[in-house]
Amino acid sequence: MFKMFKKSIWIVWEDITASPSIFNIHSEIANYCKSSGFSCDFIGDNEVVIEGILHEICCVRSAFYRGRYVIKCREK
Repeated sequence: MFKMFKKSIWIVWEDITASPSIFNIHSEIANYCKSSGFSCDFIGDNEVVIEGILHEICCVRSAFYRGRYVIKCREK
């Protein structure tokens, strides 16, 4: 229940022709952090530290974005 109150970052995967790979997900998160002025360090395939806060990386297909993939980074 308390997971729904944690902060999340949502990044829309713009390429509708392919599903994102781990490399592409990491590069999209790094680009987002760079453009927003945040620092980020990747710990593994599913974890990233953004501004000193550990986040879990999830990639979901969203009907809200017309079937596009969305990269979600949620605080752990």
